[in-house]
Amino acid sequence: MLATGIAMLSAPRVSQLKSPKRYEGRMWTEDGRTAVDSTGKTWRLTSKQAPNRMIHGLFRCEPWPKPLFEGGFDPQEVWRPKGFTGQARYVLKFNEREIAPSFAIRLRRHWRAYIGQLKWSERSQSLVHALFLGDGKGLDKDLKRGFQALGLAHVLAVSGFHLGMLWFVGQWFNAYVPYRFKRLGDLTLILGLWLFVAFIGWPTSAIRAACMLSLLSLLRWRSGRPKRFSALAWTVWLMLMYRPEWWQDVGFQLSVLAVVGILWARLPQADWPKYLQGLPLSIVAQWAVLPFCLLYFHQFPWFFLPANLLCVPVLLALYPYTMLAIVLRALDVGIPFPEEVLDAMASIPDAWQWGQRFPGTWGMVALILTSALGINSWRQRHWLGVVAAAAVTLVFMAESGPMQGQGGILLTQNRGMALLQWHGDSARVLATKGLAKRDYIWKFSVNNLLQQKGVKYLIVKELKYKSFPEHVRIWADSSASHWPEPKSIRFTSEKL
Repeated sequence: MLATGIAMLSAPRVSQLKSPKRYEGRMWTEDGRTAVDSTGKTWRLTSKQAPNRMIHGLFRCEPWPKPLFEGGFDPQEVWRPKGFTGQARYVLKFNEREIAPSFAIRLRRHWRAYIGQLKWSERSQSLVHALFLGDGKGLDKDLKRGFQALGLAHVLAVSGFHLGMLWFVGQWFNAYVPYRFKRLGDLTLILGLWLFVAFIGWPTSAIRAACMLSLLSLLRWRSGRPKRFSALAWTVWLMLMYRPEWWQDVGFQLSVLAVVGILWARLPQADWPKYLQGLPLSIVAQWAVLPFCLLYFHQFPWFFLPANLLCVPVLLALYPYTMLAIVLRALDVGIPFPEEVLDAMASIPDAWQWGQRFPGTWGMVALILTSALGINSWRQRHWLGVVAAAAVTLVFMAESGPMQGQGGILLTQNRGMALLQWHGDSARVLATKGLAKRDYIWKFSVNNLLQQKGVKYLIVKELKYKSFPEHVRIWADSSASHWPEPKSIRFTSEKL
């Protein structure tokens, strides 16, 4: 723990661009929105480009835009932990050429080609790519919403769930290997895990899982029994020494918290039947990450437990089913994809998840304490304490919902000015012409703020600059980004 803290505090962070600058040179587009310049700095592209290209041109590199208001969406918080220095846009391209793709990229292309030959529907193929490659970009929106409502989003991103499954399968095979070859079997399994991580593109959660499982196998050689907390501590320390900004990444935080909860509760429990050992794993993992899931995603899936126990085996069956389909396709025999599974997932109602949860500072403290006490009671096998902690957790979750009220803020962006006011479940925006037409701002950027206030109805209207009061125009011409509580302008509630 001490080494991890030192790594977080002393290791260099990714430098962030402070002012716009021009860059003339070469950039390599790793994917459609990620580019690396000649100095090794990573940039987030403002417009999607062809992947795997070397582009020589003139670029404008810009710092991350500031949030419209305090507590609003801050892109730096999202992209800095992933290693981005800022955002970049193309001004002029001199020449562009495609570079030779890496071996892993060629393998993924061959995989997509094999799946395309099965003649399954597009949403079926996108689900297969999400399950095997962790690539859910092309996944159908209704299908993705269904997975989120059931608490199965972790299945769509290759993480500790997938690596752990591969590791247990490898350990099962290694149990039948003669004793003198077991270390060779462990090394082969470790190599296989890292080859799979490279194949899917080195996602952070998969790197964390591969590091921990590799160290777990190596530490077992020393003592004869795995020291799971030691493996986790070494994993976190090594990853933060390599990329210290990862501690701010949401996926890294949730992944580590889930593993800490499972290890502290001493799971799996040997006294439970094997077919029920998935039950405590799902409960403890969800409980451990609950406070931060509410903080980041503002929702809680009611049916996460039956979904993980009943739906996950069905989804796991798609792995051998897909491999069987590929083999039969080589023999010119086609088998259909079970579309009924996708129809059922896409029809999951929104009411199956408890949405609009916004815990405050003290609410987060209370949720963290009750979760820690509940998992510790599970460790001590004090089931009455577990039930009491779960009940208190539900109470604090219920108190974290939106509170209806009234208020408003004034916003400026570039040369635009807007007044946003809310009252009860309704809100109105009065904005200058250019800013009023920016639907992205009103549908996404301020959506989190309005949900916290309990707003369900929003209407946006254009207003000429001269129609705003003089003191508001004076403020808009200053350097302020927002002005809370503009009480001098009257507002009346109106539902759409």
